[in-house]
Amino acid sequence: MGNIGIPTVLNVTEYRSRLEAKWAAMFDLLGWRYTYEPFDLDGYIPDFCFNGWETPTIVEVKPATTTKQLEDAFSKIRRSGWNKNVLMLGATLQTELDHRQYPLGLTTCGVDWGGQDTLGLTDLALCDRCNSIFPYTWEGSYRCVVCGRNDGDHHMRNPDLDIHALWAKAGNTVKWRR
Repeated sequence: MGNIGIPTVLNVTEYRSRLEAKWAAMFDLLGWRYTYEPFDLDGYIPDFCFNGWETPTIVEVKPATTTKQLEDAFSKIRRSGWNKNVLMLGATLQTELDHRQYPLGLTTCGVDWGGQDTLGLTDLALCDRCNSIFPYTWEGSYRCVVCGRNDGDHHMRNPDLDIHALWAKAGNTVKWRR
């Protein structure tokens, strides 16, 4: 996974790769506010940071097609000193695994997603308090990372959306851009 990509402009921001721009378009479709390359850590710059979330969450995008490739990228993030939530995203949506759909990728967890250095596949949940769709891992807690609500396992439900249609729309948004 070298540092190759087609620089792509979306909404006045130039992303280092079309894949990063596609994920930005996906975040827009999900209603997630974010900053691109938000700050420098020790030897590492996160690709994105979600804004307005109660739980600090950064995102790393890699042109990976396997969970193993995403896991390999995680050690650099931990060496940087970041000890909060990390969402690792690859080149594709995940497909069926263990008879459940985990559409986004690998969540490398901080405190609220199940403990430091815990790895889990990510699903989406909808919070009944703030009505936000948010990344959620079954290995983690029953806590909304957007508003912080935690009432056991009764406040979240599956969002009524076609994640694959959104992913296709995000791809079409950046398909011919440079």
